[in-house]
Amino acid sequence: MRHLTAVILLCIVSVVSARGVFDTVSGRGTILPGYDEDSVVERLSERPLHPIEGIWEVAGEGSLMAIEKVDERPTLYAMVLIQGYDLGLRRGTVMGWLTPGAAEGKYDARIFSSRIDDGTLLVHPDRYEASIDKDEVRITIKPYGRSFRINWWRLLLPYMFRSAITPIERHSSGLEGFTRVWPEPIPPLTPRYL
Repeated sequence: MRHLTAVILLCIVSVVSARGVFDTVSGRGTILPGYDEDSVVERLSERPLHPIEGIWEVAGEGSLMAIEKVDERPTLYAMVLIQGYDLGLRRGTVMGWLTPGAAEGKYDARIFSSRIDDGTLLVHPDRYEASIDKDEVRITIKPYGRSFRINWWRLLLPYMFRSAITPIERHSSGLEGFTRVWPEPIPPLTPRYL
């Protein structure tokens, strides 16, 4: 019995102390130096790039973001703001983190969704699945995991208590994501006039 208890405690300690890739990075969007567009292009052009690396434009918004590998083992990519439509966010703000998934072209992403410090510091990373297309021109993101909605008004009547919490289903829309800016895709996304 004593050995069984020791084995169970060892298993619990190993599960609790196990850390994932995202546990090693900050839970806040820190500010990194050296993230103007020219510096990023110069730095990334000196080495071979992974398909997800480069400069990307946020679809429907116009902000520019760099995706760059920051750690080899485990492979981890930082999503860093180069130029934002929102003047409250500074250049070099870490917007999120990516790590490769098991399927080709799929990535597990943690993208910050809230702000503190007068709107200049990003916090609370949400879970997303990022998928890069076969042409390596577009990245689509969609949230995953569960979320719930609490209907406070249903708590007023005792017989309605059971449906106070309802799950929210998330549907794929394909509208959220990024388009490649650099290295420029071939053929280009917009036509060139001579």
